[in-house]
Amino acid sequence: MSKQVVFVHGLWIHSASWQPWQEIFAEKGYDTIAPGWPGEAPTVDATRVNPAAVSGFGVEEVTAAYAKVVADLGEPPIVVGHSAPFDHGWRALADDALGWLDQQRL
Repeated sequence: MSKQVVFVHGLWIHSASWQPWQEIFAEKGYDTIAPGWPGEAPTVDATRVNPAAVSGFGVEEVTAAYAKVVADLGEPPIVVGHSAPFDHGWRALADDALGWLDQQRL
């Protein structure tokens, strides 16, 4: 089983919201990341200063950004998500992970 966990946040929340969960998983030996949406600044305050930076991205763009994060890890991670795009994009992420597994079996 993978020891990498990718946390995917939903609409109107920042990736920093996963910090308490990242700490819990890290204590159990998991490597975690909580990448932001396209255009999201590193902090909540910085994102609030320029909210337009995260506008204009649809489910496809956000899902593609997370799919790239998953693909760049080198092995399929455990993906934990909440709200959109996770509920709409999880199948694309799963398909990417399964495709990666199929390539490893060749």
